[in-house]
Amino acid sequence: MAWYDALPRPQFTQFPQAETGSNWYTVLKLPQNIFAICEPRHFQEVISFLIPGKTGALLLDTGMGIRPIRPVVERLTDLPVTVVNTHSHFDHAGGNGEFSAVWAWETETSRRRARQGWTPEPEDENISPEAFLDDLPHGFAYRQPPYSMKPLANGQHFDLGDRVWEVLHTPGHSDDSIVLFCEAEKLLCTGDTLYPGTLYAQQAPGAYRNTLQMLADRF
Repeated sequence: MAWYDALPRPQFTQFPQAETGSNWYTVLKLPQNIFAICEPRHFQEVISFLIPGKTGALLLDTGMGIRPIRPVVERLTDLPVTVVNTHSHFDHAGGNGEFSAVWAWETETSRRRARQGWTPEPEDENISPEAFLDDLPHGFAYRQPPYSMKPLANGQHFDLGDRVWEVLHTPGHSDDSIVLFCEAEKLLCTGDTLYPGTLYAQQAPGAYRNTLQMLADRF
């Protein structure tokens, strides 16, 4: 059974879709005025989130970078957009180079990826034909370009005019992982720190355990 045999995911069918102008992205309209920008044509099934406010919008992650994400974002909002990475893994930071600057947790790895960009090894399963729902475009070559990074701080806030989001450093999945919390709306955007399914700790398990305990105690 191939990964795409499970599509469409039944948990996503309950949400209405927004027009994207792209056959790569599917955008779901979530409750509380949040857009899920999905990439269901690749086995990672990456989701980035656009969170509009009164005076600005947050783009949480920029996807894989296989197709431009900025035109989709600009179709969904005409507000000024602040880009934040939950962490610097390629499937969350692929479209960073489309924006003037990206907020991210600063580590040696995240600084290097911002400075140098990232190119997968030829044998990387993420660029194999089996990773895609459709055939690869002729001459396809995958490279994430460098980008300008602004370092995040623990407890930092992003004020969108009518909703404020707090940054929390959550090492474990990676050393630069963060989550965003909106107190007024009781919303927690967890990136790859926490989600349904198998969790991957790329740091020592103790670091991940401490992070999950912190989140459990607070939320």
